[in-house]
Amino acid sequence: MIYLVIATILGVILSAALFWYSGARGRFDEFSEVLGVVLATGSFIGLVSIATFGFQWAAAGHKAEMLNREFGTRYTQSEVFYAEDVIDEIHQIKRQRIEVNGDLLRGKK
Repeated sequence: MIYLVIATILGVILSAALFWYSGARGRFDEFSEVLGVVLATGSFIGLVSIATFGFQWAAAGHKAEMLNREFGTRYTQSEVFYAEDVIDEIHQIKRQRIEVNGDLLRGKK
């Protein structure tokens, strides 16, 4: 996520510089305009991504701390962010396995 923020900031700066350069009627003004539009579009997509996933990325760090404290695991922030549904599925299977084993032992009387 940090790399996305850095790339977005650099994209905004470079697109602004290219727009300024094309406005100053440099040698490659049409090329710099096209490249500036492409970088501005990429930067806009980056800003939307940061706005969409930024809160979830920060929350994944807190979830990882809670999971590690509760279950004695060593999950990282990125593991929780990208594979939270898999982690939940593993914990659910462990719970079901304990319940099935308990029911089987009680039912064999």
